[in-house]
Amino acid sequence: MEVEKYVARDTGKLVLSSTFFLVPCVFTVPKGMYFYTAMLILTWGISVNYWRKATYGWRRDLDLVFSKISFAVFFARGYVVVYMSPYDTIYEKVYICTGFTFLGLIVYFYRCSVAAYNAGSPLWIYYHMLFHLFIVLEFMSIFS
Repeated sequence: MEVEKYVARDTGKLVLSSTFFLVPCVFTVPKGMYFYTAMLILTWGISVNYWRKATYGWRRDLDLVFSKISFAVFFARGYVVVYMSPYDTIYEKVYICTGFTFLGLIVYFYRCSVAAYNAGSPLWIYYHMLFHLFIVLEFMSIFS
């Protein structure tokens, strides 16, 4: 049974920013990377399902668990792309710089989001939206 105690209110913006997870599908579908397409769609669906009404319960637990699984899968993919690349072209060198920059920003905005939420600041939503945005930018750089 789901408890009706809200974890967060006014999370409609997070429903929208969770939809960003569908954008990298533009790169995965034409390349036949259906496993990653499925991961992106599941990440989107689980995230949107939680943020539409952010309460304690199974939807929150599922979002917390699956977001970590998704992060691990995509982090491993990024690791393979970075370390299997010959770094011959300027594109590959730019990818390395942007990939690590985006990863740093993902961690930074996640930590800002948690700190702002714990402090009761309404800015936590915007930090979390930026966290979502940089995750998607990282995904797009991995799959492009």
